[in-house]
Amino acid sequence: MGFKQSKSKYPKNKISFEDAVSVFKDADAISIFDDKHSSKEDRWVTIGLDTNTRTLVVVHTFVTMGLDDCNIRVISARRATKLAEAVFVCKKVSVKTRANNISERLNMKEQYDFSNGVRGKFYRQDAQFHLPVYLEPEVESFFIQLAKKQKIGLTQIVNNLLHKDKELIELSTAQVK
Repeated sequence: MGFKQSKSKYPKNKISFEDAVSVFKDADAISIFDDKHSSKEDRWVTIGLDTNTRTLVVVHTFVTMGLDDCNIRVISARRATKLAEAVFVCKKVSVKTRANNISERLNMKEQYDFSNGVRGKFYRQDAQFHLPVYLEPEVESFFIQLAKKQKIGLTQIVNNLLHKDKELIELSTAQVK
């Protein structure tokens, strides 16, 4: 599974991109189609547990890329309200979001009806998550120029560097033991 981070607004208690993505590792997560925001692309709302066992609500897209591959773009994420958490745990059907002003900023409805939601819709037990890594502009520019000089791609030049750093770290930790 490949993931993309959408540029969007988050509430004060910002959820990291990595935490939002981890909801897709929850086999009991409940997903519904978001018909209100799906005029240009199919959007989904998923409620589930992240790796820190917090109940999160994540708005996202899902695009199948092949038999064993897909891309998910996270549009927004927030902690579930106490009511939403209780509803999720008790397996009831309706989840209230926060106040309207926050809901609008997050492209979320005030209330979602999960009565027709599907548990584990996007869960794949053997899924490998490929999260994007974003370089600071100055670092990215440096490596783009280096990649051009060496006539290889940016991904390859960064991976080569990281492999060398990994070898150095492994060597230094082996010497400490």
